[in-house]
Amino acid sequence: MSILAQRDLSREGLMNIRRQTTKSLAKIAIMPAAASSREAVNYLQQRLIVVWAKEISDAPRTNLAVHTLITAGVNGIVTDSPKIALGALKLYSHEKTLVRKPYIIAHRGMPSKAPENTIISDRLGLEAGADFIENDMYLTKDGHLVIIHDPVVESTTNGKGKVEDFTLAQLKKLNANKLFPSGYPNVQIPTLEEQIDLARSKGKMILAEMKSKNPAAMEKLVQVIRDKGAEDLMNVMSFDADQLRRLSELMPEMPCGLLTGEIANESKVDQSLSDTLKLMQMRNTTLNTTYSGLGQNFMEAAKHRGLIISPWTFNDKANFMRYFGYGAYGITTDYAFWASDWAASVTPGIQKVVLDVNESTDLSVIVETFKGTRTDSKAEIIVLDGQDKIGVSGGRVTAKEQGTAHVLLRYTASIEGGGRYDLYTQPVTLEVRETGGAAVKL
Repeated sequence: MSILAQRDLSREGLMNIRRQTTKSLAKIAIMPAAASSREAVNYLQQRLIVVWAKEISDAPRTNLAVHTLITAGVNGIVTDSPKIALGALKLYSHEKTLVRKPYIIAHRGMPSKAPENTIISDRLGLEAGADFIENDMYLTKDGHLVIIHDPVVESTTNGKGKVEDFTLAQLKKLNANKLFPSGYPNVQIPTLEEQIDLARSKGKMILAEMKSKNPAAMEKLVQVIRDKGAEDLMNVMSFDADQLRRLSELMPEMPCGLLTGEIANESKVDQSLSDTLKLMQMRNTTLNTTYSGLGQNFMEAAKHRGLIISPWTFNDKANFMRYFGYGAYGITTDYAFWASDWAASVTPGIQKVVLDVNESTDLSVIVETFKGTRTDSKAEIIVLDGQDKIGVSGGRVTAKEQGTAHVLLRYTASIEGGGRYDLYTQPVTLEVRETGGAAVKL
């Protein structure tokens, strides 16, 4: 979907891009490079839009412009100067590079620590750094959407019977602490509205799974989303293709994901990807699949075709770390806290530096973890242009000659088991003056 006239980067403007793209039965939005900021790209990607950036001015394509797009996290670059783009990409081969943050999806909240699909479990998952709550929805006898995984209440509560045979008031009387009786004396089955309120208060999203096969359940979901003004907080998925079809009819602007079993095949990438694309394109969905059979070759081929892959459920840490490194769209897990202290993004401590000739300064990055902790850290300076204007030694830069230079700051993150990955800032500008006062840092 081409939206090259887009200039409105407000939240509502970005939501209109999602609506327009999805209603057009597309997954890829081709945006002007000037509108493809890191913030805008992340906002759209989290809401299931693949972002390709296109330079639409007549100005010469530059190395700096390409690096600005790469570090913004775009999924693709549409260019008439492919040699410049391919040359720029070679810079990112120091370690495994993550130009887009894999989203952590708290599966039923944090059932490794608290009763699943409850507000306390959801809160723990979000506070551990998850970007999404993942839920399961059924419709009560009196027309409310409640959050519970199984079609019967006895799996997680002290009650017995089918969820959809209860009224909301009856369900609220049950204790949903069956799997965690110690430490959680009384917890309730939540409603979707309660979960939306929690997600909004934390600035996070919900990956909502429709379990109910009742057509009225999807009608209720659309009503709740609209009544609560929660369109921007929701992505929707289901195993039930009929329910996804209903969603597309009732709310064609809402992206959705098809939950599947073992559809990917790492040993037969071409055929399995062709079959997958036919299935996904028929319904305009993302691929929400088990990770069995899914590997780096399939994922690499899929991303070039605009297919979003959100695998589930990672409850052994080795595979959690492996697919994190593959750059999956989302990592669904009962153990959101595994990534709490991992680096999620880096920004320059100084966006623009002004130095006099022969002056020096240290450049650093602010590293933000998944749970939101921010620390100032050393980084490696990568010079993009103006090599004759500055000298670099480690994280220190020295002004040599009047003019302008641009650099990237690279931070190499380490995780358990010797895992390493690189994160990059967007380009930093350095202005060198012939004479003047002290260094200026903006």
